[in-house]
Amino acid sequence: MAIWIYRAGRKGEHEKKFLDDGRIYLTWSGLDDRFAKSSPDDIKRMIMRAFPWLPKEKLVEYYVLIYPIVNGIKKEDLIILPSKFSNTFHFGRVLGDYEYDEKAPEYYKHFRQVDWFAIDISKDLFDNQILYDTNIKTSVGKIKNKDVVDYIEYMVKHDWNQQHLMPFDDEFELDWEAAAKSTISKYIYRKFKGYDMEELICEILKAKGFTVYNGPKGPDGGQDLLASAGDMGFDSPKICVQVKTQSSHVKKEVVDELTETIKKFHAEYGLFVAWNGYDKAVKPAEYFYNIRLWTSNEVVDEVLKYYDKFSPEIQQRIPLKHIWILNDVE
Repeated sequence: MAIWIYRAGRKGEHEKKFLDDGRIYLTWSGLDDRFAKSSPDDIKRMIMRAFPWLPKEKLVEYYVLIYPIVNGIKKEDLIILPSKFSNTFHFGRVLGDYEYDEKAPEYYKHFRQVDWFAIDISKDLFDNQILYDTNIKTSVGKIKNKDVVDYIEYMVKHDWNQQHLMPFDDEFELDWEAAAKSTISKYIYRKFKGYDMEELICEILKAKGFTVYNGPKGPDGGQDLLASAGDMGFDSPKICVQVKTQSSHVKKEVVDELTETIKKFHAEYGLFVAWNGYDKAVKPAEYFYNIRLWTSNEVVDEVLKYYDKFSPEIQQRIPLKHIWILNDVE
C-alpha cells in the first residue's frame, strides 16, 4: 500500500466535490482522451496532443502530475487530502481503477473512486516531521519515506494517537511557507486553546485598529469580544466576536446564534472564529454580508500580517522571527 498527497485545486475549489462524490479527480480541461490501459508513452502522446504549444520540460511536468491518477495510484492506496478551509487532513482509501466519464463536466471526467473514511483530522495531531513531508508544492505526490508511511499507517490504525517522531527525509520540493504555517498553527493551538484564544483574537483586532471590549470569563450572552472602530470605540463598523477552539466542527445552529447576538448588542457585523473549522452545513456565502468565518488558517495569516504590532506580552508567547528563503526560480 502506498500513500499519496492529493490536492483539490490551488485554492481548494474542488474539495467539496471530491468529498461529496467520494472521488479524486484529474481537474484538468482539454483532456478528453481515455487514458485507461494506456502505456506511459501513450499518455505522453495524449498530453502532447492536448498541449502542443508547451515546451518539452513543461510536458514532462504535466505527465508527472497526470500519470498517478491513471496508473500510478493503485486500489487500496491511501489518499491524504489537505484541506484549504481548515487546519485538517481528509483520509481516503482508493476503491477502484481509473475511470473516465465522457458526459461529466469539463473538470470531472477523469476520476478514481475513494472511500473518505476520516474527514477533518486535525493537523495538530501530527508531529512536525509528518507535516513537513505532506507539505509538497505539487498537486499530487507519493510519500516515499518508509518511516513516514509506517507512521501514518500506525496513526490510521490507532485512532490518530502519536507514538514517536520520524526522521525527516526531503523527498519532494518542500513548500516552506506552508510548512512554517503548519508549525506555527500547531504551536498557537497548544498555547492558546480555550479562553486564551480570545486574547489572541483581541490582539489581532487591536492591531487592525479596533477598540476591543473583552469582558470577564463565563456566560457572555453569545459574544466573547465586542469590537468597534475609532479611538473611543464609537465608530463603525461595530462587531460581535465569537471564538471556539473545540476539537470538533462548529455546527450551523451555533453560527446562526451569532446573528441574534449582533442584533442584541446593536452591532453591525459578526466575526466567528472556529479554530478547527465548521460543519458542512455552514455555507460561507450565506453569511457573506454580515458575518466573517475564520478558521486556524485565517488566524495564522492575521498573526503573521500584524505580528509587528502585537504587544510585547503576546510576542513573547508567540516567539517568531523573520527569515529569508530563496523564492521559486526557473
